[in-house]
Amino acid sequence: MKKGFLCACHDADAPSVPDAQRHPHPAPAAAPKATPAPAPASAPSPAAPPTSSHRNAEPAAEEDAEAQEGMRVRGEIERGLGSMRVGDVWCAVASEWFAGWKRHVLYDGLMSLPPNNIGRAPPGKINNIPLLEDIAYNAVKPGLCQGLDYELVPVSVWNIFFAKYGGGPQICCPVIESRGKWNTSLHPDVRRLCLYVVKLPDVRSYIKVYASRATTLVDFLRIVCDLLQVQDSTSRLWSFCDPRNPVLLQDMEKPLSDLHVLDMQLIFVEKKKTDGSWPDSLPQDIAPPTLLPNTPSVSADTSNKSGWGRLFSGLYSKPPENPGLVGLVNLGNTCFMNSALQCLSNTVPLTDFFQQGLWRLDVNVNNPLGHKGVLAEAYAALLDELWRGENSIVAPRDFKKKVEKFAPQFSGYQQHDSVEFLNFLLDGLHEDLNRVKDKPYLPTIDLTGKSDEVAANEAWDWHLARNKSFIVDNFQGQLKSTVVCPQCGKVSITFDPVMYLSLPLVQRNTSSTRTVHILLHYNRPPSVSPDGETVVKYGVTVSSDSSVKDLKDCLSTLVGLPPYLLMLCDIQSSCISNFLSDKQSVDRVDEGDSIHAFHVSSAMMHFTQATVLIHHKRKVMLPYPHEALFGTPRPMVMPHMISYAGLCHAILMEYSPCLNLSTLSNYTPWTPSMTQEQLASLNPNFARDLFSIIALLPNSDTLTVLDPSQSAVPLSDNMLLLLSWKDPALTDIWKEERIFVHPTSAAAKPSNIASEVSLDTCLDMFTSLEKLGANDLWYCPGCKSHQPAAKKLDFWKIPPTLIVHLKRFKERCWQDKLDIPVRFPVTNLDMTKRVLSSNGTPITYHLYAVCNHFGGTSGGHYTAHALLKGTDTWCYFDDNSATKTSENSLSSTAAYVLFYQRD
Repeated sequence: MKKGFLCACHDADAPSVPDAQRHPHPAPAAAPKATPAPAPASAPSPAAPPTSSHRNAEPAAEEDAEAQEGMRVRGEIERGLGSMRVGDVWCAVASEWFAGWKRHVLYDGLMSLPPNNIGRAPPGKINNIPLLEDIAYNAVKPGLCQGLDYELVPVSVWNIFFAKYGGGPQICCPVIESRGKWNTSLHPDVRRLCLYVVKLPDVRSYIKVYASRATTLVDFLRIVCDLLQVQDSTSRLWSFCDPRNPVLLQDMEKPLSDLHVLDMQLIFVEKKKTDGSWPDSLPQDIAPPTLLPNTPSVSADTSNKSGWGRLFSGLYSKPPENPGLVGLVNLGNTCFMNSALQCLSNTVPLTDFFQQGLWRLDVNVNNPLGHKGVLAEAYAALLDELWRGENSIVAPRDFKKKVEKFAPQFSGYQQHDSVEFLNFLLDGLHEDLNRVKDKPYLPTIDLTGKSDEVAANEAWDWHLARNKSFIVDNFQGQLKSTVVCPQCGKVSITFDPVMYLSLPLVQRNTSSTRTVHILLHYNRPPSVSPDGETVVKYGVTVSSDSSVKDLKDCLSTLVGLPPYLLMLCDIQSSCISNFLSDKQSVDRVDEGDSIHAFHVSSAMMHFTQATVLIHHKRKVMLPYPHEALFGTPRPMVMPHMISYAGLCHAILMEYSPCLNLSTLSNYTPWTPSMTQEQLASLNPNFARDLFSIIALLPNSDTLTVLDPSQSAVPLSDNMLLLLSWKDPALTDIWKEERIFVHPTSAAAKPSNIASEVSLDTCLDMFTSLEKLGANDLWYCPGCKSHQPAAKKLDFWKIPPTLIVHLKRFKERCWQDKLDIPVRFPVTNLDMTKRVLSSNGTPITYHLYAVCNHFGGTSGGHYTAHALLKGTDTWCYFDDNSATKTSENSLSSTAAYVLFYQRD
């Protein structure tokens, strides 16, 4: 560090920082005392955590206090999401701690899919320190991902957590609005901008300022001028994100996000001259200081740059270990773009094509489907930055602005799918570099009666007549599609271009029918069960395009019960996860789902109905004492008003197949035909030693323990009743239900979801025969009507660069992700026998890049593995981090897009 070169740090969202908190850079060996940044005014300060003695002094909590806490937090989060407004405050909580808390309170166990008896140890104190890069200012580390590293909760939930568990520090995230061209979104601002502010002409010192992206320019200017002790009326700010193009910030009422101010960038403060005018230009000959600790001085080979260029290099990034081993700054949920760009950057033919300048020969500025060469130019400029060897981190800001201009769906800071971005970019580069300057109009060609070879060549020539580019030459192949009409036998064969392969990970349903296996719970042993079993497993076969109502009607015919007396639901881990509505399609029911049907007594039909959901929990000792759900939950149709004793009798009667009721005293079997006087006379004391009943109203976060002395218990639809069984009564009375497997279910088909799948298997499924469903009917020119035809795809020709998309997300439900491990070859992917036109000529590929997706969709994160171009070294790219790794680091569960190059 040069003599006299100092730095100060400031949080723009906090009050002015005292001089004692401004520290020189680099920091001395003894770190300064960390002072947490004050919470925004709208975030009430939580009460101090209770001391240990205070906790011991409190009366013993009810056995359901943890579950009630979980419901309370769930309600606060749902209300916060439903009423989110700009300026609201949310708080970040470390994911590891939050996951422990969720297990502790069975957060997912009561309303959704609970863990399989995972232990419920208290989570301990909150520890958010691993999330911070600057503890003194509660500055969150760059590159962290919601769902993997942290979770977001309203400040009211943070206060609940802090009051009970203590710890910290509190990380406040004000809600901001991100505006794209076509949409806006609200989200908490987790990672505030870290900006390095330099007052011209003295670049010997700077201040580090943390600011929300929602901070307006006028407020930011005022804060900066206060810190630098200059007048804001005589100062203005320059954005120095790009050393070649400093930008004067002029829209004073706009937030920093709209001004494209990036994290970790330089901001210059320029003052008016003594005569009141602005300087004619920015200085160009100032010696570059070393601004950041652990940043090497600028080497002599950058002497051809301006002083500001050298300053930018010294601040923002050091040279990479190898050209191309360069990270990309996350500009706000742009990991989907960064991962795809890193894979394409290491696509040798494409990058060589751009680096050698050959792309300029093909630019088509007149193509109405292109972008007048602007997208290709922006991509070429980005590749130049990645491979120039000057900076180990590059901010693709200009490139993203060009993408937003031509594809507004990628505007703003929302997360997107990397495959969608890849498709846009490759197609956009193709149109910008299309060698066909004037696309001719071509009538559809008739391939009827022609051999495959002739038909494929004619179809490809037809395609090339309008589409000739480097992208077509290297990334596009041809598929043969064969469709057969089941009615008239008409065969239609087409040959279509394809940019990438989207391979299924699960077997498609190639039959027009499917068998759904249902566990029917009777209220008394049916005649079909030989040994008095009350649960019978049936196999119900319906057409693939049937509805749940059709499924229920078929089950009704099979078992001889009216469909209105049957209730179908999905049960997972002793919890009802959802009911199956009559309009729901059967193809939405996965073969792995545990479908249960319940027989509702017809005697209940005279009641004003209320459907309540009965669940059970008990104490278990392993791995340590805790409570867990058990048994089969079930819905019950009950009157809207019933006594506590009547409720207990009704529940025991419903579960009589699971209970040894002969051990009970004071028990009178309950029947739906009982009068109100008979119900009132039932003994309420017999169940007190068996269980307590906790009620949860729908859309509520409050758990209520029912009072056994209640003469009238109000019940409502979808009310959850949780029976907390007591030991040793449970051991004496409970017995497991026996299941009789009906012959219709004896020949159960294996699930179509495997524990592991190979890429070869995925390719086999892609080319297997498919029966088109009701939503994909094919119009047959022979029948002149839409038909559920049989369709088969085959590879006719495949490109030198083969992109393989693994379909981890279900087509109809983006929230469902398949984390199935996929075994894929790194070398010698042999496609010879799969390509119909190969004629035995070997066609093999080697893997050179992988786009990864971790987590779910709401909090997912993209990274990339790639063989560094020109080397045999695997590298790992995670936004601004670029490191060397090994082939062993490739993940079979996270791999989302595979990139292969022909040998």
